[in-house]
Amino acid sequence: MKHLFLLATAATLSFLSANAQSDANTTVIQGAFQEFNSNGGRTGVDFHAPEATIGSPYLFDKWVKGTVVTATDTVVANPGYRFNYNKMTGVLLVTQDQQTYIALDKGSFKAFTLSDPLGNLHSFEVVRSVNPNSFVEVVTKGNKYAIYKLIKTKYKKADYRTDGLTESGDKENQYIDEFEYYVVNVSAKAAPAAKFSLKKKSIKEAFGAGGPNVDAYFAQHKDDDINEAFVKELGEYLNQ
Repeated sequence: MKHLFLLATAATLSFLSANAQSDANTTVIQGAFQEFNSNGGRTGVDFHAPEATIGSPYLFDKWVKGTVVTATDTVVANPGYRFNYNKMTGVLLVTQDQQTYIALDKGSFKAFTLSDPLGNLHSFEVVRSVNPNSFVEVVTKGNKYAIYKLIKTKYKKADYRTDGLTESGDKENQYIDEFEYYVVNVSAKAAPAAKFSLKKKSIKEAFGAGGPNVDAYFAQHKDDDINEAFVKELGEYLNQ
């Protein structure tokens, strides 16, 4: 996808000052966005995958509502802003008019929450013990355990082949999501992140010290499918 780069300074200042609200929060919100060292104003983004392509590099197929926590702990919560997240580059995009947007510098904010079209919240933050260079999605977080999901999206080009007798490969280009799950014992000092898969044995090993309670939860939900929802509810159970 090609983007038309505009003059960074002019575009960013115009973006930040346009449609300024007159309430008491305006100065705080605009000041917070000015902390961001944007990559320049851009236009022409299209979240819909081209024909013969499955999946997308973006988290959503449209701009969505959201909030951002800056590196200085300022919460930016302006209903006029819309966001989307590029899963491949880890870049958060923000717009006011859904045409011109800026890509926020990763080092200038440490967390963000996006609301999907159904109203479900997706929170992301930097967890250095998981990956210091990427945002990870919060599956659940409490006073004992935090569970995170690292999203890795890869592009696979169509590789269909046929000799008239046999066929191989895929006819469509694909953006393929891969998920890695981690648990951090937040009640322990400088606890490392333990990676696990959506398998009973892997989950029990990752939670370690929570063993008895993990065993109890599995016993109570022995017929449940082990998926992300199961892990989320396990975390909430352990954080009680």
